[in-house]
Parts: sequence; structure tokens; C-alpha cells
Amino acid sequence: MQQIWHTQLAPIVTSLMQTEHCLSTSDHSAVYTAIYNTIMMDPEHGGQYLHDQLSAFYTAYTLRVYEAGQSYNAPGAPKDNRSILDYYDTEWDWFSRRVAVVDRLFNYLNRDWVKVQQYEGRRDIKTVMNVAVTQWKINIFDRLSSRLAATFPLPAEESEKTRVDVLRVKFASDNLRPGDLPRMLVSSAVSSDGASCGSS
Repeated sequence: MQQIWHTQLAPIVTSLMQTEHCLSTSDHSAVYTAIYNTIMMDPEHGGQYLHDQLSAFYTAYTLRVYEAGQSYNAPGAPKDNRSILDYYDTEWDWFSRRVAVVDRLFNYLNRDWVKVQQYEGRRDIKTVMNVAVTQWKINIFDRLSSRLAATFPLPAEESEKTRVDVLRVKFASDNLRPGDLPRMLVSSAVSSDGASCGSS
């Protein structure tokens, strides 16, 4: 299992997350076969292994994004709250589009292992895309939320939810779909009734 992940799957996931690389039909078939073989060679542990590896991958990826945003001396790194907002939304836009691609690539894992585990009551098991989003929330959104909120100050007397509050609720869901992610930019966050929140 380890060899399949490190030689066949991890390089493809890394490439998809770092570039707008599109897989050829043959590459897609090879990845699908690798995922299938990993699960079938050890039905008890194969799916869990892939799930754990993807979680570890997205943990490391999101930590790198967060750390890059804190490196104030690096070219283009954010130096104030407004810059943090721009940096966050730019990175989220890229991340959300690429994780949707990876999620589709791992459709077999989602369909034939994740759904079974969820049906059996395992609340810790999520689709590949939701694994990625969870790590983004923990390692980036939660750490930057106070600075992001400061970009859209509300008068003290207002009780309207801020954009960050709206996103916090969305991030709490374990069942986000690819179509939900483009609407989760801080700069354009809206409440469930479609109203823009926290406009200054």
C-alpha cells in the first residue's frame, strides 16, 4: 500500500494541487486502478490507509499555505489585515478548485469505502473533498478568522452576522459539495438567505 501511495498516487495529487495539470485518459485509468488495488488488497485497512494519507497530505499542504501567509518578508506575503484577506481568498480560490478535481479522481474511494463507513456510523470518515476542507478550516481559517473579521468591522450596535461567522457555519458541515466551495470566499460570503453579510 505504501509503495502505491508514494509512487503512483501522491505524485499525482501533488501535481494536481500545484498546477492546472489535467490527467490523460491513461493516467486517470492508472490512478483509478491504483486506488482500487489498494482497497482490494486489504479490504479491512486499504481504504483507511488512503483516507489517512490524504488527510496527512492536506494537513501539510494547508500548513504550508498558512506559513507562507505569515512570512511577512517574503515577496507578495500579506502585511496587514486587508492583505491577509486578499491572500486568503486567492489561496482559497485555487485550493477549492483543485480539491474538487482530486475528489473526482478518488471517486471510487468515496463511493465504495467512505459511504460504507458512514453508513456503519463512522462520523470521523468524510469524502476526500471534505477531508481537505477540514484541514483548511483547522490550519488556516480558524487561525486567521479574527484578522479576516477585522477587515469588515461592524458598528457595535449591529447584530448581523459577519462574513466570517457565515463561513464558520459553512465550515462546520461535513457534507460540503464542490458547488459550495466557490461561494466560500470571505470577500463574497453570503448568509443562507442570499444577503451579503458584514458589509462596512
